[in-house]
Amino acid sequence: MVGLLKVNGYGSPDSGEIIQELSVTRLIVRQVLTEWNPDVLVTDWGTDQIAFVCPFSEAISDISQCTCEIELGRLTDTIYRDYRVSTSLGTGSPYDVWNDVGRSFDEARQALEYAIHIGADCHVRYEDTLKETELYYYPIESEQRLLNTLKAGELAESNRILDQLFMRNVEERELSYDMTQQFIMELKGTFLKLDELTIKIEESLVEDFKSRVAAIQATESIAVLRDKFSQLTEDICGDVQRKKSTMHADTVNEIIDYIGASYSDASLTLYRIAEQMGKSEKFISQLFKEHTGENLSDYVERVRIDMATDLLRESQKTIDDIALTTGYNSSHSFRRAFKRVRGISPSAFRQMDHTNK
Repeated sequence: MVGLLKVNGYGSPDSGEIIQELSVTRLIVRQVLTEWNPDVLVTDWGTDQIAFVCPFSEAISDISQCTCEIELGRLTDTIYRDYRVSTSLGTGSPYDVWNDVGRSFDEARQALEYAIHIGADCHVRYEDTLKETELYYYPIESEQRLLNTLKAGELAESNRILDQLFMRNVEERELSYDMTQQFIMELKGTFLKLDELTIKIEESLVEDFKSRVAAIQATESIAVLRDKFSQLTEDICGDVQRKKSTMHADTVNEIIDYIGASYSDASLTLYRIAEQMGKSEKFISQLFKEHTGENLSDYVERVRIDMATDLLRESQKTIDDIALTTGYNSSHSFRRAFKRVRGISPSAFRQMDHTNK
């Protein structure tokens, strides 16, 4: 039976000091293994793992396998107690012939990956990764909702969908290791479907997001995976919102410029403005209110009355002419609008202005 033991607590060795410390730790673990059973074949497997083959002295049976697993459990306890070295251990199935050592090793590797995935610093058997045959939960409609909320930059709703998916697959289901990996791969595939056209952000940012998604390893612990997807979601929605804010500000400025150039046209209405911007009337109305704090119709009226005020002060035009010049169909509607804004009639305003001069 093959076993694969990992020394925990080092992450990715990134310095000579850590590599040296791991070398000493591996030596200790190898010594403990050979003292336990001189017939065990041991070899280093990378900087933080040790592979070993444990031969049985008798025919394979459930009892012999169980005895070996109990002894291995005690062994890892001893390593921690005597040397304060935390380990995770994965073992493959026992086989009758040496030709199956490779198969047992592959199983041990999968068992160890599962142990790392669930954050277990203990012994995991290959059989433990096959406890359930239940399929993972990720319906098409959930994926589409997640994509739509990410495109819209809706962080709260995106996180709610993610929480629901992880709850359904981690808490409500006892998925096999393979099924869990497939779920994570599907989730990665969803994020990789996003591009600069669908989420309206810079191409360079999209490439950064895709690189981060591709770097996610399905073998990582559930907690780490959830955190990585959560951070991706927060960053994507944040960038989408910033982009939308910039685009919306540009649209509002376009609206203001258009009104400034067209206020004298009596047919200038919300419908005309929305048509010019290529947006719906509701969208334009809400957007303008959000960015300026003023209703669009009130703003149009204020621009017209401001211009009418200047004409009353600086020109000799009649009230009727000023009304037509500033976009009113009749002097009556102009007088009502002027009094509504200025609190006084146009003629009274002109007379008062001339008196003050």
